[in-house]
Amino acid sequence: MSIHRGKRTGDVVSVTLMGICWRVEFPTPAMKLVALRLADVAHDDGDSIWLSVARISRETALGESTVRQAIADLEFCGLVRVCLEGSGNRKGYSTTHRSIDVDLLRRLENGAPDKRGNIRPSECVFWPVERPSEKNKKKKVRTFVIRPRKTGGDDGENGSSNDNGTPPASGGVKKQSPSSSRRGPLQQLAPTPPAAGPNPSLNHEDTPQPPGNRGAKAIGIDDLVSSLMTGDEKTDWAVQHFIEPILRQRSFAAPDKIFALTTVRDFAAKQSDDVLTIASEQLLARYKRKISQANITLAIQQAREHVR
Repeated sequence: MSIHRGKRTGDVVSVTLMGICWRVEFPTPAMKLVALRLADVAHDDGDSIWLSVARISRETALGESTVRQAIADLEFCGLVRVCLEGSGNRKGYSTTHRSIDVDLLRRLENGAPDKRGNIRPSECVFWPVERPSEKNKKKKVRTFVIRPRKTGGDDGENGSSNDNGTPPASGGVKKQSPSSSRRGPLQQLAPTPPAAGPNPSLNHEDTPQPPGNRGAKAIGIDDLVSSLMTGDEKTDWAVQHFIEPILRQRSFAAPDKIFALTTVRDFAAKQSDDVLTIASEQLLARYKRKISQANITLAIQQAREHVR
C-alpha cells in the first residue's frame, strides 16, 4: 500500500513496509527506529530512499553517531543496500541512494498473535557477530548478521547442537526420557554486591533483588519462568538453573520476553554445565542492570569457544 504525500516521485511512500518493521524483532532500539524511518519514505519495492544522517537524527531524536551505527548495522546484515554513494547537501537532503531488501524484511517478520497470544516466529533472526572497526582494523566492534531460524527437524535424530550457531526455534530441543542421564546442580552464583558508596539499605537498580521485590513484580519473573517450563528434563533444567537465576538478579529487556527467552532456553538446553556456568559469570559481571537476548546468546557463544 502506498500513500502520495506530494507531487514529487520521492513522496510516494509505503505503509506496508512500516507495518512489517513494527513486527520485526530488531536487536537494538536504534536499528528499529532508523529502519522505521527508512521504510517511511521508501516505495513498496523498498527503493527510492534519499535520507541524510542529519535528517534522520533530527526526526528520530537520535544522535548522529547512533544513526550512523544503526545504518552501518542494517547495511552489514544486508537489510539495507546502498544503490548510489553520495553525501548530504546544504538543504538537508542526501545524495546517497539506499533501498530496503523487502524479501529479507518479510523473512524477519513475526506473525500476529493468535487468540491464545502465541506468535508465529520469523523465518530468520538477527545474530550478533564481531567485525573489524573501520577506524582501527585491530579493534573489533559488534554488529549483526541475519541467519535462518532452525526448526526442530533440522537438528537431526541424534539431537546434536547447532553447528552454525543459529538459535533454534521453540521446540527445537529433542525430548529425552526420564531414564536419561541427569545433570548435577549448577554452581550457585553469589549475588553481585553493590558498588562502594551508596547505602546498602537502599534499593538501588544495580543491587540484585530477591524474589518478591519491586524488580521481580515489574517483570513477572514467577509467571515468566512458569511459562518457559515444558516438562522436558533438559529444557526445564536450563530454565531453573541458568535462566531463572539471571532473571532474579538482572532485568531482561525485550519487546516480547516470552518469545525471546524461549529461544534462549532452547539454545541453553543444548549446552554443557561448564558452558552455562562460564556464561552466567560473564553476564553478571559484564552487565549491571539490564540483559538482552543478544547479550545472553553472545555470552553462551563465547563460553563455548572458551571451553573448546
